[in-house]
Amino acid sequence: MYFTRKPVFIIFFDGACRIALGASGNGKIITANPNEIEVVVPRKADKIKIMGGNKRGATGKLIGVDGTDGIVKVDESLDVKILDMVILAKLAHLSYKIGILFL
Repeated sequence: MYFTRKPVFIIFFDGACRIALGASGNGKIITANPNEIEVVVPRKADKIKIMGGNKRGATGKLIGVDGTDGIVKVDESLDVKILDMVILAKLAHLSYKIGILFL
């Protein structure tokens, strides 16, 4: 999917995602169910989004992998956390900021 304007994402607890297109999220609304969304597994040095746990919604950098654990430097606090890789997703590189709201 290619966005020509800033989309707004709303991600629900059940994993569904509602994407509102348009400059302020006032355009067409697309809803994707969890079985229609593919999470990209991050690799070392990737920017990541934490998709679960008490840091859900935070971003960071994957600085290492140890088995099923990811070693993450969290952006907001600069803390280093060891998190299960299954709750980490590669963050897309976009030329603009997108709005994401977790419900």
